[in-house]
Amino acid sequence: MATPTPPKNPLALRAVPWVIRSVGIAAVLLAGLGLAGETVYVWGIATKPRCCGTQPYFIQAFVVLAGSSYVIATAYLVAGVKLIALRARWTVWFVLLSVFTLIAALAPGALWLHPRWGSSIAEASGVGGMGTAAIVLTGLPIWGSAMVTWAACQMRRSGFSPPQPDPS
Repeated sequence: MATPTPPKNPLALRAVPWVIRSVGIAAVLLAGLGLAGETVYVWGIATKPRCCGTQPYFIQAFVVLAGSSYVIATAYLVAGVKLIALRARWTVWFVLLSVFTLIAALAPGALWLHPRWGSSIAEASGVGGMGTAAIVLTGLPIWGSAMVTWAACQMRRSGFSPPQPDPS
């Protein structure tokens, strides 16, 4: 069994928990903001269904977009809490969630070209994806993934394991 090599930069190793926790805090805050914003839009459309949605499949497209937005924001909330608790395995899940978020953010734009549903999807994507708007517009899937990946590489390279809570 190989012994872990000592870190070349001990300052970087001390920064690892702070980096992971800062990404977790950003994920929790942005996911909470996204969930609150999406709830406002869903409430507005649910209470006044005639106020918007002139296209024939608007409600269906809105439900799909809002539902996926809720799922993504909730997943960021869970991943953020796990990163704050320094669960190192969640770094991989965070990166995979970031890739899925970017795909889900770009997919409605590609679906605008659909001949039958395109106009409905275009209209619904203006209000249906607000839960992930804060996450995507701040670039969390990009910079958060880069920071978490760097921290995970530092941990693996040095054999660092985050402090575990006392069982008592």
